[in-house]
Amino acid sequence: MSGVVRLFVYGTLSRNGNTPEAERFHQEADFLELGSIPGKLFRIGDYPGAMYDTANRADRIEGEIWRMKDPVATLAWLDEYEGSSSQDPEPHEFIRRIIPVSPEDGYHLACHAYLYNWFVDGRPQIPEGLWKG
Repeated sequence: MSGVVRLFVYGTLSRNGNTPEAERFHQEADFLELGSIPGKLFRIGDYPGAMYDTANRADRIEGEIWRMKDPVATLAWLDEYEGSSSQDPEPHEFIRRIIPVSPEDGYHLACHAYLYNWFVDGRPQIPEGLWKG
C-alpha cells in the first residue's frame, strides 16, 4: 500500500451517485473538496471513463476528492467493482493509478484514481469534463 488515503472520483461514486456501491463508499470515506485532472471524459454507457492526459492541459475532468477511512479495505472492494482486481481478465477496463489532482485552490494532492484503459473509439466525449449521470 502506498500510504495515499485520497481517492479522486468523477462518476458513479460521486456525491450524487445513487448506487449501492456509492452508498457504501460514502460510508467508508469523507468528502474533502472538488478537484480536477487533465484529460478527457467519455460516456462509456451508464458510467464515464476518464482518459488522463498530461500532454493536453486544455481539457479537464472535474470530480471530487475523498479521504478513505481504511484505504486497504476500501480499495480492495473498489478494485473488484471497477473490474481491476487480480481476478479480473486483462486488459482491465479501468486501472488504478496514483496521480496529482488539482483542488480548487491550485495545489496538487496525490490521489488514487480509476482511469479508463480500453479504446474510446466511437464513445462520445463529455466536452465539459463533468459527469451528470
